[in-house]
Amino acid sequence: MPQLTIDQPTVMPELPTGHLFNSPPFGTLQEGAVWRFVLRESGNPLARIWFAINGQMAVSGVGATFGSLDYAHGTDEAALQEFLTTVLARTQESGIRTVQIRHYPFYYAPSDLPVRAFRSLGLQPEVEETNQYLEVDETAFTDKLRPNERKKLRQCYEAGYAFQQLPAAALPEVYRLVVATRQRRGYPVSMSLAALQAAQAAMPDKYLLFGVFDGDKLIAASVSIRVSRQVLYNFYHADEAAYRSRSPLVRLVEGIYQYCRFQHISYLDLGISSVGGRLNEGLYRFKKNLGCLDAPKITYALTL
Repeated sequence: MPQLTIDQPTVMPELPTGHLFNSPPFGTLQEGAVWRFVLRESGNPLARIWFAINGQMAVSGVGATFGSLDYAHGTDEAALQEFLTTVLARTQESGIRTVQIRHYPFYYAPSDLPVRAFRSLGLQPEVEETNQYLEVDETAFTDKLRPNERKKLRQCYEAGYAFQQLPAAALPEVYRLVVATRQRRGYPVSMSLAALQAAQAAMPDKYLLFGVFDGDKLIAASVSIRVSRQVLYNFYHADEAAYRSRSPLVRLVEGIYQYCRFQHISYLDLGISSVGGRLNEGLYRFKKNLGCLDAPKITYALTL
């Protein structure tokens, strides 16, 4: 019989089917108290999760769009449940009173095993955000668009707007555009330029930059993250205020969609369109017009 063990390493092991936010390189960026837990079978990692500790609270997903449990395909449900049971017991023994797990949308994982395990152990949904994503398939991007967005995309081509993948050195210029866009819309910027540069330096093949140009002028841009083999996450997108009526963001998303097709990426995650469960109707409608589908993004919590 294979031997199952649970340990708390100082560095997360690699897990080919796992996501970036539980990976060793991402872990090097974390500050403060962090507890890592790994389930192994005969020494090989089967599942992993980490928590940032703040007083009597343990949170999975700090500094990321989500955290939660990731696991090797084919992992037994009973083993995952035993793993989480032990994790919760150890956190409680160490003085933790509240556990919060920011879980990923369903298309990030091959099954709902983690959710079933959460519920069986008493974790309850605390916040449900509305995530929106594009399935990257054989359907042309233009066929996913609503008629008005199709018209805007055609106008972008008529104006000669060009899409490019940008080099890492373009990050300061892209970040400037991101800050200006978010200030214009009244949104905070969740990462400093220095923190984003550190993440890019630690994982250069995962943090990707894309842009749309009018001649030599950058008029729309994106910071995207290859979160897993199957998912590219649009972390930030931005556009020049003077070009908003011409919708270069539609041209930008089209280019990223094509990139995903060439790279055999199955999903383009365009992020949440709600805050604290409250829907941003304008943002939601914009993504719907691009052909996006909806997926719940749930934070689970348990008082120990």
